[in-house]
Amino acid sequence: MQNQKESVIKYFLWLGSEDIKELFPPYVWGKDSFGYYTEPILSQTSYGNDLRLLLIKYFVVGVFTPNDLPSRPILSNYSNKNKDITVDFAVTREKFHNVGERERREFIVNTTLQAIDMVEGRLGKRKLDIDFENLRRDVKKAAEDYLKQPNNLA
Repeated sequence: MQNQKESVIKYFLWLGSEDIKELFPPYVWGKDSFGYYTEPILSQTSYGNDLRLLLIKYFVVGVFTPNDLPSRPILSNYSNKNKDITVDFAVTREKFHNVGERERREFIVNTTLQAIDMVEGRLGKRKLDIDFENLRRDVKKAAEDYLKQPNNLA
């Protein structure tokens, strides 16, 4: 039996209220989500031996949102042991809730690419085996198909 490789990019969502469940998750998980388009590409390609997981965490504003949401993206420390790193993004009403579907899709794509850039900025000078160029290329390729889809998520 062949081992199925997992995508190097995964998403975690912290939802500020119950009503957000219908708003944000369909853009990163499920049919027609960005994850739907990236998973087949990113799970078939190796991007080196030193990055197993780039976790993108979205903190989505809602009724129960804490006051200490990050005002800018926050990059965690790289774990040599687990070969992973995390980038936190705040998802505000202005950036996501109050815009159209096209802008929401672009937000997901742009934050994913921004996370790759941030990680490369932190780890690029180290002698790690990570192919950021091909990772970025593959995410952009998936983004082209994702952004061409009809507006049916909102």
